[in-house]
Amino acid sequence: MDPGCPTRIYAGFGFKPPSVHRGGLAMSVDGGTSWSSLSAGTDVHRTPVTSVQVDPRDSTRVYVATYGRGAWLYKHPSLPACL
Repeated sequence: MDPGCPTRIYAGFGFKPPSVHRGGLAMSVDGGTSWSSLSAGTDVHRTPVTSVQVDPRDSTRVYVATYGRGAWLYKHPSLPACL
């Protein structure tokens, strides 16, 4: 959860064969009612995510730890408004 906006939630996905989902990062801006992928088209989308951390001083930065591919930084080009 974004510490500055409780309706902005992030979810990291793991991988358990024969699961359809293969990892990645998703975000909800409405408290979990709807979700969108932040990692589609990147290597992280095909990698199990083990941890997600929103920078407490800069909510545009989301850090993602993965299983086997190191760490990843997602920098929002324009952060959605807090609802």
